[in-house]
Amino acid sequence: MKTIFLTLSLFFVNLVSSQVIKIQVSEVMDTYGYDTSVTNFLKDTNLIFETREVNGTYDIDLTHKTFIHIKDNVVESEGAISFECKNGIISVNFLFDGYNIWMVINTDIYNEQVTWFSVSNNFIDLTKFTRFIIVKGS
Repeated sequence: MKTIFLTLSLFFVNLVSSQVIKIQVSEVMDTYGYDTSVTNFLKDTNLIFETREVNGTYDIDLTHKTFIHIKDNVVESEGAISFECKNGIISVNFLFDGYNIWMVINTDIYNEQVTWFSVSNNFIDLTKFTRFIIVKGS
């Protein structure tokens, strides 16, 4: 039991001191629609998700507050971010003028999840990463 606690403690310490999070994603599920809030949208039990294969990587540098998104081995986008971290959940806002785009990353090793959001005039585009690897490091 002490070994498990020590291992988890060391993992958490490493995560907190991590400066870069790399997410390699190969499959996602998309849904979209209109709603007045993301919270209401997420509660909708009638959402239809479409699965698709992707070949992408997100390099999120928390120290320098930047990101690079690579799709099919080509830089798709890069720029500045802001972020908040609370209880192992990191909310990353991609700072593009005129766009409201963010990603929520749950870094709990037993419940890793990544969800990408884009909202414009009550139109919500949501992508859940279904096959991915989160690499944490400095």
